[in-house]
Amino acid sequence: MILALRIPGTIVPKVIHLILLIAMPDLCRADGGTDFEAGVDPGSDSRPPERAVVERFNLMSEATVQRDTINKPELVRAGKDAVLLLTAENGRGVGPEIKYMPEWNAFGWFESTDHVEWDVQVKKSGEYEAYLSWSVSDEEAGKPFLLECGGESIRGQVDRSGSWETFRTEKIGSIRLTKGRQKVVFRPASSFEKGGALLDLREIKLVRIGN
Repeated sequence: MILALRIPGTIVPKVIHLILLIAMPDLCRADGGTDFEAGVDPGSDSRPPERAVVERFNLMSEATVQRDTINKPELVRAGKDAVLLLTAENGRGVGPEIKYMPEWNAFGWFESTDHVEWDVQVKKSGEYEAYLSWSVSDEEAGKPFLLECGGESIRGQVDRSGSWETFRTEKIGSIRLTKGRQKVVFRPASSFEKGGALLDLREIKLVRIGN
């Protein structure tokens, strides 16, 4: 979930300098200033110093974004161990408010009509144990959920994880899957008030019993 913080204006310059000091130490002076403030060209080209700093910072930001995960729904296939790994990256969020959060590798729920679905290729029919990786605040914990596939389902309740930033992984039950292409859906099992949340979902792992 996204948390907005109010920062006093007097702190902002110090925060900016700290960010520059960490990211671009060669441009920062010990007195709290930067080289472009002192008239020193931070680049070897003819660009204005301020422009060079901005362009360099933009390049660093792009590199950071590239390191973040992306949501790319795709057919999930089991490995040699017949384990199906349903992640926020390979799932499809469906609904008016569900969001994929790359900084947490997770889907965030904001409406009871939201759900996530995965197209899976089941290698072997059988009973599969389901392990859920999630986070939730204590205030929003306790809501019921459903994991469904081919007429089978697991119903559970979202337990506390400690905070939105703390992820837990626990077994939530077992479900029977049939060999072949299937659709797995995770959704709330009941409605909740607008402005509430179900959980942040990072991953569901389905492990066949008796591999």
